[in-house]
Amino acid sequence: MTKLVVKTVLITVAAIILTLAAVYLCLALFFPKTLAKGWEAVGSYDLSMKYYEKQYEKTDDISDLSVICVKVNTEKDATRAVKYLALLTEHSEFSDLCAAEDANPASGGYVFTAYEFYFGKYAVAAYYKDGITAAVNVAKVATQHEYTKYNAFYVILSGVETLSVADGQAIAAAVSEIKSGLTEQKQIEFADRDIARANGIA
Repeated sequence: MTKLVVKTVLITVAAIILTLAAVYLCLALFFPKTLAKGWEAVGSYDLSMKYYEKQYEKTDDISDLSVICVKVNTEKDATRAVKYLALLTEHSEFSDLCAAEDANPASGGYVFTAYEFYFGKYAVAAYYKDGITAAVNVAKVATQHEYTKYNAFYVILSGVETLSVADGQAIAAAVSEIKSGLTEQKQIEFADRDIARANGIA
């Protein structure tokens, strides 16, 4: 009798485990975003990012790509951050995405635009992955049309605590070059601000 009870319990446990495994596999294949949110809720960064990536691979939708870019850690996960932020900022629908996010009342209250946010994050990730030259190159692309208040150079200066004197000099030189082509007074003032901050790194 005892053997029968034990056998029944083991069969029941095995059935439960197999059912849970099947449900998990189904979610992983068809609803990866659900798993991503679940793992994120319990604090598992690596697993949540894995399934956010799978969601994007499944849909190839820029909105799913932007989720990865918002959630990725630029310092501790710089390689992944550079990969997806590069994809996003080079995407044909990037400008439309930024305009939609800026117009969304839910995203109100931020001092920066979506364009500034994504390019700033991209520049910081590039710094942590490949150093100041890579970061400056990203920031140059970001500021090629307009030198805004919270531009990518500003974000590097504000978001990277380990900048060296040489890093500051590289930023100051790049911004000085950009400033020479600026004509709007407000943009020139932003450039002067960033040059002063870069030169002030001790």
